Amino acid sequence: MFKNLDIYTQRYLQISVAYMLFVAIEQGFNLPHASWIVITGCMIYVGFNPGTVLKRSYLRLPGTFTGICAMSIMFYIIHFDYRTAILFMVFIAWAMVYCFAMRYNYYIIVTTLFSDIGIEWSNSSSFAMQYYIVDRAIYTILVFAICILLEYFWFGNSNFTVINYSRRKKNLLKEALSIAANAESNRFTASGVFRLIGSTRASWNQLKPLLNDAIYERNKEILTDDLQHKISKVFRGMVCLWYLHSQSNGKQLPEKLQLLNQRIIDDLNNTYKELCDENN
Repeated sequence: MFKNLDIYTQRYLQISVAYMLFVAIEQGFNLPHASWIVITGCMIYVGFNPGTVLKRSYLRLPGTFTGICAMSIMFYIIHFDYRTAILFMVFIAWAMVYCFAMRYNYYIIVTTLFSDIGIEWSNSSSFAMQYYIVDRAIYTILVFAICILLEYFWFGNSNFTVINYSRRKKNLLKEALSIAANAESNRFTASGVFRLIGSTRASWNQLKPLLNDAIYERNKEILTDDLQHKISKVFRGMVCLWYLHSQSNGKQLPEKLQLLNQRIIDDLNNTYKELCDENN
């Protein structure tokens, strides 16, 4: 039944199954602080692409452990003077904004501090540090193991990343073919090239996460693909064309610039043909 579903519908169901599994563990085993299992699992599975899920799983493990160590130090400092919690909260709030664009494991250190200081601050009368460290570490390892097992040994059979990558790649090639048609007929205008740059960049932005996260899936088919280098070459060529035509102000280009313009167009066409030949 599931094989007849669209690939994206299959992925929606996979993510739903993962969420239900985390909630079932929380509700069925009566574990202390079990909400951490659901929160951690849901934050990892926010990523639609399996490579993103695996990336977050691998990076969250060291990030959370470092955050637990930092929280332990901060816990004892706060107990010397509870007013220092306000300073920590202000600093952590700033760090969450600053670290948002940094590597995921660094951001997890800050989010661990932010979430857990709230728990410690609001439950200081019943909060035991030794149980916090043990529970947090065990639940992190448990969620990591569940995510790895689901993605590698169950969900991985759907080969979602390769199929999604092929679809995104075909969309990008369609953009390339439309540019090639304009290049061959020499019908480039500054506004036309600018629009093509925008549409190609949007298609590329959809494909780039798959390329970046493929390393966590150990996907050799994607990792060895030379598409990234060739599309970068195409993009630079389009930018050069846009610049040339934008500077002409609708007038005919000088002879030297016409030669440069033709060289760029020929180079684009050759690259497009290589890309098309690879995918035939």
